Amino acid sequence: ATIAVATVGATHPATGMEIAHIEEGTMEVGMGQHGEGGGGTQPMKSADETAAIMMGALLKDLDVKAGEKLLVVINGSGATLLWSS
Repeated sequence: ATIAVATVGATHPATGMEIAHIEEGTMEVGMGQHGEGGGGTQPMKSADETAAIMMGALLKDLDVKAGEKLLVVINGSGATLLWSS
């Protein structure tokens, strides 16, 4: 299962056309890699709050049982700064 959070919009790499717009100070939970709308826009949250939202949605979908192990992979889709990795 995967989930994404976008904090900035997206433009088409070949045409420069805006394909997704996100207002400053908001985030889109569940936005697709190609700018598809997701679970809705909400006010920007802290990293801890955002991680809790994401994990809650994933755990609900996965129906994880106590004692099961999970692997979490974080991908900044090219936007993760070197100092934060």
